[in-house]
Amino acid sequence: ASVVCNQISSPTFSTTSFVSDSSEYIFYTDSLSNPVFTGNSFSSSNAKSCRVGILSEFSGNNFISVSKKGIELWGGTINENRVWSKQLGDMLYKVFWSDIIVENNPAVTLTISEGLELQFSDCGLRIGCSASTERGKLIAIGKSSDSIYFTNADGANWRGIIFDNGSDVTVTSSMKYCVIEDASSNNIYN
Repeated sequence: ASVVCNQISSPTFSTTSFVSDSSEYIFYTDSLSNPVFTGNSFSSSNAKSCRVGILSEFSGNNFISVSKKGIELWGGTINENRVWSKQLGDMLYKVFWSDIIVENNPAVTLTISEGLELQFSDCGLRIGCSASTERGKLIAIGKSSDSIYFTNADGANWRGIIFDNGSDVTVTSSMKYCVIEDASSNNIYN
């Protein structure tokens, strides 16, 4: 990788160009590192763009000619408010390794912007937590011309979306103009 972050390192990058044609990833972190990316460009004809921690932040980045498109997110717990937005260029978010669990006390919100595609590989999205008083909220509001897609990654199983205990006790989740497709029956309730 052109840049690697390990052991809870979470630097901020802005107006930086990441270019690579030889490595598997342009940018790579372990599951505990959560960098912030604002106004950067990612370009590669051979490499994947990024593999980063679940709390990483992206805003106004441009993904140029990335042949293996997508920001890969290590699954895990979202315990701070987060907004996942569509970046410029041909890209999507891929979640792997573990379910995304949106929970905290007080409640936290995961907001997903219109036009975003989320692909899941052997994991799912869980709002709230069945075993505690942790609260979570999902706001996924697309547009009729720019829906939000939740689907599997490359034919892998994905566990769907689960609104668990604590998902709507003090806050209300909302989804509009979303497409939820190809979830398997392999979730915590089967």
